[in-house]
Amino acid sequence: MNAEAVGATGTGPRGSFRQRLVKGSAYAFLATVLGQLFALVTSIVYARLLGRDGLGALAVYAQLSALALAIAALGLGAPITRFVARLRFEDAGRLGRFLSTVVTLTMIASAGIAGGIAVLAGAIGEMYGVPELVPMLRILAAFMVMNSLTGVGIAILQGLQKIRRLSLVGIFLESLGIPVIFLSLSAFGLVGAAVAGSVLSIVSLSLLFGTAWSDLRREGIPIRFHLDRESARDLATYASPLLASTFIMKIAFLVQTSILAAYLGYGDTGLFRVASVIARMLAFVSSSISVPLLPAITELYATSAEAPSRSKVTTIMRLTAYAGVPVALGIGLFAAPMIALLYGGDYAASAPLAFVLVLAGFADLLGIVAANSMLGDGKTRTLFVLDLVQVCFLVGGTTVLVMQFGLIGSGLAVLVNAMVYCGLILPLLARQRRVDLAPVLRSLLPGVGAFAVAAFAVLLANAQAHLWLGAGLVVGSAILCWRAMAPRERKLFRDVPGVLLRRGVT
Repeated sequence: MNAEAVGATGTGPRGSFRQRLVKGSAYAFLATVLGQLFALVTSIVYARLLGRDGLGALAVYAQLSALALAIAALGLGAPITRFVARLRFEDAGRLGRFLSTVVTLTMIASAGIAGGIAVLAGAIGEMYGVPELVPMLRILAAFMVMNSLTGVGIAILQGLQKIRRLSLVGIFLESLGIPVIFLSLSAFGLVGAAVAGSVLSIVSLSLLFGTAWSDLRREGIPIRFHLDRESARDLATYASPLLASTFIMKIAFLVQTSILAAYLGYGDTGLFRVASVIARMLAFVSSSISVPLLPAITELYATSAEAPSRSKVTTIMRLTAYAGVPVALGIGLFAAPMIALLYGGDYAASAPLAFVLVLAGFADLLGIVAANSMLGDGKTRTLFVLDLVQVCFLVGGTTVLVMQFGLIGSGLAVLVNAMVYCGLILPLLARQRRVDLAPVLRSLLPGVGAFAVAAFAVLLANAQAHLWLGAGLVVGSAILCWRAMAPRERKLFRDVPGVLLRRGVT
């Protein structure tokens, strides 16, 4: 395995695999860092204006809306990205029929789900004992079609590999969300969260779906309100397992939040949301890789022999593991001062939970890369089975561990679930000869050692309260990971600035 092999899939006008992946990852990295920063500010606005109980009620609304939007989207995000990346150069006419079918199905499904939510809003609000949920869900229903079409636009732009535009628009929308949410919450209280979401959905529709539509028209690929039988069949084959996976996972997250609200109250549910926001800071590692990864891997599997593609995916996983360790430790060990500074003393109890959730987030890093690899290879049924396993561990684990350990039990359930998922999907990829398992497992050893030491330091020496100790662990883990890399892998990191300065995919 060498640096040249990682990038050698051609030097045409669109650049090599490495150039496109590195540039796409860099733009996604920038967008995710800034997006996470703006999202952090937004979460602070929520926490300060709503309080712990209001934040817990907002967590329930967030899971309900995520479930509704996932069903309305029909699980078509990944199929759109994959088919656009493949058909754009193979058959523009077929791509136009495919996207017309996607838009038609999305609009029909969204309208149906919106009607159901409007009818059930009253019963849902009564079930959770939160009257504000009723108007919030009805506002969500009114803008459901817009939200779903925005998701279609994102998937199209990702398939076209317009990663820079996606990144810049994402930064703008996150920054716009701060004043919009602040004004809405100040005026309408908890209901203002839904009002702000509706305002942002209008802007998002124009910037994402609108620009994707324009790009396709310039390439001579029109979108109409039309159902194509062949495209619908392709979608049913590829997307049905993804829709089922998305549905059961969103249900699992909703059940998890509902368990916390029922057993621990909305105050502790608010703490869980704060800890989750802190832990999601780690997402910039996975997001910066996964956004350009699916279209790139789809093309890679279609154009490269088995051995070179396996080598590239293995290298991506190893670099993800090495990059994730010091970042994860830094977030987890410095969670306590961040929470105290940003959210206030009322949320200080969420710091240990944030550390556990960060450990789970690190396990998720490889799982995300592996899942994108399977999506690029069309293994949607396998992913569905794996998600069934996740649901069992997440729901069952939360139920048992919350009753045994309280709030920290919810984080332990997430951690166990992430480790099981990673432990299942990596051997499956190795069996399919899409990754070399042994080098990937070796890349995990520095992380396992660093996290074990950090966990003992938190339990025995309260490392989250002693910043010098946390800083030493982070620096030590970074040195350990850098020395554990192969020389060719260190060269890949050093080459990133040079790749970004070359003219290539934008």
